Amino acid sequence: MVFWGIGEVWSSGNAYAETWRHYLEANADLQSYHLDEALRGFVCAAKWRNILNRKAAVDLLAGPVLTNQAMQRPDDTVAAMEEFLEFTREMGDPQHFAVAESCQARRPLLQGDLTPAVHWAR
Repeated sequence: MVFWGIGEVWSSGNAYAETWRHYLEANADLQSYHLDEALRGFVCAAKWRNILNRKAAVDLLAGPVLTNQAMQRPDDTVAAMEEFLEFTREMGDPQHFAVAESCQARRPLLQGDLTPAVHWAR
């Protein structure tokens, strides 16, 4: 798998298609538990999140949060979650912010702590 930097994606002539490619490959890698590859793909695609439609960009930003969580990298997980929340806040759409909040509630749930998820669900 080839990971392109921002300049290389842009110079390819189709940044939109390359961003989608990185995002979709990262999802496949996450589902296959190839976490290093998934994280690289999500990070690369996230650099171009503003050219994707809003729902795709929101879904994309959940990727680094969940991948870092699976890799047991708490500091990176928190940083990715903060970026996700900030992005959805700036969008100003409550539905997108709710997706980020759901992801935030899922993090402790993956560690066996039900309290934040129950609180979010109410």
